[in-house]
Amino acid sequence: MKIGRRIGKPLRVDKAMEEPARGEYARVCVQVDLTRLLLFFV
Repeated sequence: MKIGRRIGKPLRVDKAMEEPARGEYARVCVQVDLTRLLLFFV
């Protein structure tokens, strides 16, 4: 959720992320305002 907040309004996180054995990837659904420019982080 913390990463999702940097992009927009987090709506939900994959429930499988609650398990530590999930791995290093997360799926987050984020609401983005398309009238604003997107910032890219490297």
